[in-house]
Order: sequence, then C-alpha cells, then structure tokens
Amino acid sequence: MRIFVSFLLIGFMIVGCSAQKQAAKEDNNKGQDVYVFDQIGNGNPGNEKKTEKIDSASVVNQVDSTAISEKVEAAKKEENKPVETPDIETPKLYFVQLGAFTTQERAEEFIKQAEDLLDTKTFTITFSDEKELFLVQLPPFKDKKEAEKVRNRLWKYNLFKDAFIVEQ
Repeated sequence: MRIFVSFLLIGFMIVGCSAQKQAAKEDNNKGQDVYVFDQIGNGNPGNEKKTEKIDSASVVNQVDSTAISEKVEAAKKEENKPVETPDIETPKLYFVQLGAFTTQERAEEFIKQAEDLLDTKTFTITFSDEKELFLVQLPPFKDKKEAEKVRNRLWKYNLFKDAFIVEQ
C-alpha cells in the first residue's frame, strides 16, 4: 500500500510540474500571438470571417530554411571577396645624369667643376648598387620635356657632352 501511495504522489508531482511549466510557457508567449483572418468558403453569402490564433513559434518554424542559408552563404561570399585596390600610378621622375664615377672623391671633383661652370649647387651624388658607381645627377623633373630642355642646354658645354636622361 505504501508503494501505491508513493507512486500516486510521484505521479501527481510530475503532472503538477508539467502543468506549471506549460502555464509558464504560455505566460512567456503572451503578446507574441499572430492572428490570421481568412474568408471561409467561396460561395458563402454572409462573407463570414474566421479568426484563427496561430502560435508565433510555429510561424518561425515554417520559414524556408534554405532561403535563409542561401542568404547566409551569399553574405559569406561577399565578405570573403578580396577588396580591389586601384592601381595607383606613381608619377615617373626624370633625372639628368651628368656622369658616373668609381669613387666618391672623383664625383665630388666633377661637381666642383660643374658648379664653377654653371654657377649652381643643385647636383646630387647617389651610389648605384646595380652599377657600383657614384652617379652625379640634377634633381628630378616631373616632366620629360623639361628634363630634355635642361639636358640639351647642358650639351653646349664640353663637360656635359655625355649627359642623358634616366627615368625612374
């Protein structure tokens, strides 16, 4: 008998807890119900309308999951798409090269002669790792025609007869 009463009590507790959970679930869903208005029957003279209460959770479950997954995949592809950076063209510079020397001392001697001849101090010495020479050049020009004009004027002097233009 005690066993029977024990099972009976346990049964009531289980049923009571289930009912309590169901009531709590219904309280949580308040305000989330969706009402659908459909016209009943095609030939209904009274055009009576039927109100059907639909649980919002069931509506969410009916959403086409493939459409959602397709949108997610499309978003991922767009996200992983490499960003195209425009090619920024660096402007070419044109240098009038006056000479190339094996030592820096010889390049400096050449510049002293050039400064005396032209009365200017705009020459630069740079070392070329590629050619392993010290290069004597004028400051860069942005326009090739301007560099050509300067080079052509320098050709008038015997010291600069080998001057040429270098593009970088």
